[in-house]
Amino acid sequence: MMRLLSKHVHCVLRFATKLPGFCSLPHDDQITMVNNGVFQIVMVVLANFCDKTEIINNYLFMTEDEIQKVMMVFPEIGILNSCMKSCKEALSLLKLDDVEYALLNALQLISTDWPELTSRAPIENLQDKLCLALEEYCSGKRSAGYDQFGMILLVIRRLQHVADIYHNCLRQLRHKIPHV
Repeated sequence: MMRLLSKHVHCVLRFATKLPGFCSLPHDDQITMVNNGVFQIVMVVLANFCDKTEIINNYLFMTEDEIQKVMMVFPEIGILNSCMKSCKEALSLLKLDDVEYALLNALQLISTDWPELTSRAPIENLQDKLCLALEEYCSGKRSAGYDQFGMILLVIRRLQHVADIYHNCLRQLRHKIPHV
């Protein structure tokens, strides 16, 4: 699992450096955004992967029986698992094409939600450009009565919420089992 995650982190780094304007941001801000955005991007990638292969039944790479055993010791993992599954379902309902998929991941990465950022104005500018590109793209293919852009923005918020739960679980796990 760690090898797979490491591979995804490397892919996120390559993706980030290809985003126009990303490399011109302060180096510390680049690191902050990658560190904080990688979980959501990996979730989106895994949702796409799970949808196509149906091999993985959850994001934790555990069977339901294994999850139940872990939940006896660490019940918070069940909350995380169900939230992750909910995000996967929401993402699969969107039926993202490659452009929407790339812009969703870019918006996961380019975010001013992190307090440790030092240079917010250029990040906000880049974020605005990405939002505008996504909105224009979605409006060009909009079907009557359906707002794909709005739905994608809601999924971004949902992914950020799951990331918060994930980071909280890690903190609690480190507190309960310090050597992890």
